Amino acid sequence: NKSGRVGLKASKLGSLLSPFQAAGENARANMSRILAFSKANPIAFGVGFSTVKTSGADLLVQMQFEKKKWEEVDWKRNSAFAMFGCFYLGGVQYLLYVPIFSRLPAHD
Repeated sequence: NKSGRVGLKASKLGSLLSPFQAAGENARANMSRILAFSKANPIAFGVGFSTVKTSGADLLVQMQFEKKKWEEVDWKRNSAFAMFGCFYLGGVQYLLYVPIFSRLPAHD
């Protein structure tokens, strides 16, 4: 029966895809948690995100463009970037720009 073979192939495909579907569901659940945290704690989220982003950017530059191995990474420099991301990008800019942008009219 040709339709039986198609059904079998579809079920095999479904079993092959189920780990990816589960991963997608986990990713959606994690993203929902992250979004809920960011709404409940906007300053903490901004500071944390800016710290990780800026440190990660410097790590990328050191390892990909400067071709340093993990053991050769300049952690003092990376810490300086992390502190810049934490205090200036995460803190000062949040406190500076959020009051300004919250007063602007909303756009759709």
